[in-house]
Amino acid sequence: MTSARSLHDVEVAAAGRRHVDANDGIGWPSCSTVRCHHLTVSSLPQILAWKQAELRRWEPQYVASMLLAIEESLSELKQWMPWAQTMPTEEDLTTVLGQGKEAFERDHSWEYALFERGTDDLLGCAGVHRTDVPGRFSVGYWIRTTRTREGLATAATRTLIEAVFECREEARSIVITMDEANAASAAIPQKLGFRIVSYENREITAQAHTGRGLVWVLDRQEASMSTMRI
Repeated sequence: MTSARSLHDVEVAAAGRRHVDANDGIGWPSCSTVRCHHLTVSSLPQILAWKQAELRRWEPQYVASMLLAIEESLSELKQWMPWAQTMPTEEDLTTVLGQGKEAFERDHSWEYALFERGTDDLLGCAGVHRTDVPGRFSVGYWIRTTRTREGLATAATRTLIEAVFECREEARSIVITMDEANAASAAIPQKLGFRIVSYENREITAQAHTGRGLVWVLDRQEASMSTMRI
């Protein structure tokens, strides 16, 4: 069964499609929009919103909307996502969403569904996970096929980065990894000021995987000096 950690690996659906630049006037969030709730169980907010869309903590009630987005995007997701090699069932996905919610409440990882404001359409997923390196967190994302090339992955990733550096005092860096052939996914960290720190051999677990991965890192100091404005 698909795990909560794997449901949005750090690849973007519809690889090879160019994403719009982060200054295309669609209402980018700023650091001032992040409100950390240190008196709640989780340190990251349950909702992170900007003009166009908002990230909401995973809930099992999102299963129907998420299944629709996955089914619509399955041929693209299969290229990069190990969990998308077969269409998840409603039962399995409900379990995964519940696991993600539980992990969020335990402050272990922070999984979000991305919704369009106004229509309430589910546009994809994004999330933050701990890594084995102290002070380093990873970010992953995927966008449904019909809504790529709108800057959504960039906006969601930027919002999560701001939330992590604002709410997690121990956070020193963010890492994003992807297969080296996934140009669409690699465009996101490049826009946000990340740098490639290494290449890694990876198991081939999806149709377009090459076995070679890119590792991108953004340090807190680098983020504060960039257009991230943290």
